[in-house]
Amino acid sequence: MILTRPVEFVQIVQKGKPPREYVWSAISNMAGDLVESGQYHCHRGWLNPLGPGEDLLRLFDLSIDEVLRMGAIKPDFASEQKAAVRRNLRDVG
Repeated sequence: MILTRPVEFVQIVQKGKPPREYVWSAISNMAGDLVESGQYHCHRGWLNPLGPGEDLLRLFDLSIDEVLRMGAIKPDFASEQKAAVRRNLRDVG
């Protein structure tokens, strides 16, 4: 994302957002989008244990936890995001 939209990245950093926060946020967005896509499911609501889906979900959780630890989001928002991804996982596949 940084390589494809460098101007956007520079503008965000210039406005005071730490690069680490941007990177962790981008990781959570991308991992969440991928795991919700249905591409890594073996059946509706079930991630394929032989594919990267479960690792993507772990990466999503880890990145949300890191953004929370950095103080960029509130605990309630982090919980809502994790719950939303899991709700969406049940509906796709």
